[in-house]
Amino acid sequence: MPLVGGGGAGNTAGSNPSGTGSSVNYVRTEEGNFAYGYSGTITANGSDTTALEFTTGNETIVGKCYPTCNSDDLSTAFMGFQVKFNSEIIIIYKEKRDLGAQLEIPFDIVIPPFTHVEVIFPNNSTAADLTAVLTGRVY
Repeated sequence: MPLVGGGGAGNTAGSNPSGTGSSVNYVRTEEGNFAYGYSGTITANGSDTTALEFTTGNETIVGKCYPTCNSDDLSTAFMGFQVKFNSEIIIIYKEKRDLGAQLEIPFDIVIPPFTHVEVIFPNNSTAADLTAVLTGRVY
């Protein structure tokens, strides 16, 4: 079955075009063009863990990035989150989970054309289940 709006390969057996993964997905509708990425649950366990990684084409994406974690996993540990464009950090965030802070807040983001994007959970002090979500409008 071809993609709506043309272009790209059809849905091959075993593919997961609307599920989780580290790449960005595009949806074209009558209301506009949208992009999203859902990392699914990843386990950070003492080393940098990449949740999303992709390179944009000639479009600009205006949207939000949402890091989330299971706070029960981290209890009193620190939680970190980074977004990099072309290997340069553009968002860096760290919190101590037992202070009542909630990482589940969206960060506004504008992704320029031809940009290599990485959403990373840097080396956290405790193993934890984490997710990253990116949603936006494509221009």
